[in-house]
Amino acid sequence: YTRTYTLSLHDALPICGNKESYERLFVAYPETERDLDIILREATFSDEQLNILIYKDMFISYRTVFIVEYIADIQSIEINKTTGKNNRKFYHMRINTYHSKAQVVNFNKRVVEKHLKKLVDTLRFDYGIPARLTFYIDEGER
Repeated sequence: YTRTYTLSLHDALPICGNKESYERLFVAYPETERDLDIILREATFSDEQLNILIYKDMFISYRTVFIVEYIADIQSIEINKTTGKNNRKFYHMRINTYHSKAQVVNFNKRVVEKHLKKLVDTLRFDYGIPARLTFYIDEGER
């Protein structure tokens, strides 16, 4: 018999997070300090595979480091691909802001390029974030 539990956002957040991001979130939205799961409940966009949320006017990534940026402060988001040994593909997201150095988030090895394209399109067209893929996707690939 196996039980499946749903983890809360608090359980999923990196323990060694970006203190500046936590403070930015808690100052702007004090209700999140006592109840981080409110972000999940009220997010206007959520991608559990890539660990990305849009909460009110903030872009949140909680993959390897907790990153919180005001959407208005994002200069660009680039999704990059590198190829390693045995032609293994690796993907990462570079978040460039107007106020600090770029932050990089590595994605899971199992991520699909079409999923990344859908993320970029959503960020661009639904939220006005200048996001782009830095590589070409062969639409015929499966």
